[in-house]
Amino acid sequence: MFIGTNTFAQTSSELGLYAGAAFYMGDINHNSLFYDSHTAVGGMFRQNFGTRYALRGNVIFTNLSASDFDFKNQYQQNRGKSFTSEVIDMSLQLEFNFQEFWIRQRRKTKKIAPYLTAGVGYLASNSTEGGITIPMGFGVKFLLGDKWTLTAEWTFRKTFNDALDNLKDPNN
Repeated sequence: MFIGTNTFAQTSSELGLYAGAAFYMGDINHNSLFYDSHTAVGGMFRQNFGTRYALRGNVIFTNLSASDFDFKNQYQQNRGKSFTSEVIDMSLQLEFNFQEFWIRQRRKTKKIAPYLTAGVGYLASNSTEGGITIPMGFGVKFLLGDKWTLTAEWTFRKTFNDALDNLKDPNN
């Protein structure tokens, strides 16, 4: 996921846009990274608390889909299930920067800062009821000027809703 951010009013707040990709892993796709990726877009608001910590709110829109017929497993071929869902993910995440990072260079901070992020969210879908998520990830922030950053981020979301893919597995 990539984020371009711009500060406004207060130097400790940021507003940004998301553009990236999203893919599904679950009862149909057990382990293929980037399988059937879809465009993901959204926005975020980040409140910085010093140079190491931030609290971020996200809203992300995407589609998720998968089909048993895309996999060679004979059980999946016989089952023949598939799904497509429009998804909205809303989350609140804490960020921890491994190096001091400040969007305005009034302070002497690094221009590149790796970070970890984790939080809690809610995923709504047109195919099933919504559910709580736990987003966890890592990324790198790049300072592009005194008002702009570019962020590359990889975030996983643990969902607690087994019906997103329209398959209820009693073993989950």
